[in-house]
Amino acid sequence: SNTIRSMVEDDEGNMYVGTVDSLSVIHVDGTVASLDVPNDIRCVKSLAISEEGVISGVTNSGILFFIKDEKYLGDDKLNTSDGIYYTCVCNKSNGDFLVATSDNRVFTCRYNGEIVTEEFGNTGNVISASVLVKNDGGGYFLCAESGYGFFDENGKFNDMSSDDFGGSVSGVIEDYQGNYWISSTKQGINKITPSPFADVFAEN
Repeated sequence: SNTIRSMVEDDEGNMYVGTVDSLSVIHVDGTVASLDVPNDIRCVKSLAISEEGVISGVTNSGILFFIKDEKYLGDDKLNTSDGIYYTCVCNKSNGDFLVATSDNRVFTCRYNGEIVTEEFGNTGNVISASVLVKNDGGGYFLCAESGYGFFDENGKFNDMSSDDFGGSVSGVIEDYQGNYWISSTKQGINKITPSPFADVFAEN
C-alpha cells in the first residue's frame, strides 16, 4: 500500500509501518516484510514503542494490539455497549503505554503475558482524542477533535482549548527554543511559549 498511517522505529533502526492494508517492517538493510497479524489489524493509525522494545498500536476500528520482535502478542477491544473504542497510543515509561479512547478516558496499559489496563485520567469535555505525545520535560499532550490539553505525570488534565483555537487539533511539536506548536486541520497553528514565571501546563 502507498498510504501510510503511522510509523515507529525500534532501537535497531527497523521501521514499523502501518498502512491501510497491512503492518510491515522495513529492516535496516532495506528489506520489507509484512508481519503475520490477524486480518483485522489493518489501517493502523497510531504506533508507539516502549523502552523494552514492545510496540503498541491502535487500528482505525479501535483495536489495541502489541508486538515484540516482529511477533504478534495479542490485542484488546473496549467492551462497551455505547460503541466507545481506542483511538491512539503513546509510550509512558517502564514498559507502560498510554491509550486514549473515543470518549474522554485515558488508560495506562502494558503487556506482561497478558494485556493489563487501568484508568490514568479523564479529559472532561475534550473528547475523541487523535494524538497522544509524550513531553520530554514530563507529562503528555493530548490532541482531540474537540480541543487539546496536557496531562501531568499523575493523570491530572488541563484543558488548554480556547474559543480561538480548540477544534480538530491534530498534532504538537517542540522547537529548538522550547516553544510548542499545536496544529489544527481547521484552525491553523497555535504557538505556546513557556514562561519562567508561570506553568503554562497547569490548570487555570
